[in-house]
Amino acid sequence: MTICNAILTPIVTIIHLFVTILRTIVETVCNWVTTTITVIEEVAEKVCSWLPWPLDKICDWVRKLIEVVKTIVEWVCENILKTIVDVIELILEYVIFVLHWVCWIVDWILFRWLALLLCMLGVELKKCIPVCLTILSDRENNPVITVQQAKDMIAASNKLLTQCNIMLEIKSIRIVQKPDLITNVPTGAGQIFNWAFAWFSSNVCDCCSGVTIYFVRSLSNGARGHSIPGTSFILVAVDALVDDATIDHEIGHLSDLWTHSSETGNVMSVWNGTTRTKLSKFQCCMIGSSRFSHACGHRD
Repeated sequence: MTICNAILTPIVTIIHLFVTILRTIVETVCNWVTTTITVIEEVAEKVCSWLPWPLDKICDWVRKLIEVVKTIVEWVCENILKTIVDVIELILEYVIFVLHWVCWIVDWILFRWLALLLCMLGVELKKCIPVCLTILSDRENNPVITVQQAKDMIAASNKLLTQCNIMLEIKSIRIVQKPDLITNVPTGAGQIFNWAFAWFSSNVCDCCSGVTIYFVRSLSNGARGHSIPGTSFILVAVDALVDDATIDHEIGHLSDLWTHSSETGNVMSVWNGTTRTKLSKFQCCMIGSSRFSHACGHRD
């Protein structure tokens, strides 16, 4: 972990905690208000049944008014208050996104240029990249992929990374129910302006020095993987995988290999049916000097 990321980590943690507390307060207050109104509604119904005419008619009118108030409260909670919290969360994730880029600039100026230079000169240690495997599931809790299949993908990715003396370390595995982000998940730069960005960004296992790999069923436009430089997560579409390079390809993008290689069979090339297995010295050094890489067996 770089010095900049060490400073950024508690900031991001506090921001995420703030959003969680805010969301919890809104949900708790809304549940309390609707529960209270429901109790009042039930009591009013019993009282109305006891009253003689014309008091029972007046009571019925009051009961119907209570029903209207309950409907309005539920609508405000669901469509306004929760939306406000979602907007706040999205804005804060943009702030975190910008802070990541500030750290990126600082790291390049202070440290990374030297690490990249030493690597290119042949001075390199075995590096490890911590990853958190996050498998999304549908409403019935059916995961898009099994834990073993996800582990097998990491093993295949590690075979390709041996040429760089780099290894992906599985730090945690979790299955998260998120049916609305399983199929046809938006990709491209436009995802930054989509609610999906806020959810993926706010639910990473490690905000700053590890990579969260989200396994989804499919991505828009039939893409196999997706990443946004400046974030700490990648998306992998299990229904579209045709080679073992997808995870390494997307981690390469997070490591500032932004452009695609024109070399046939290169991991960072656009897949055209040819198996991708090769990584150049420069590509290896870029991945090995990224904020995600650290000396194996040691992590600040």
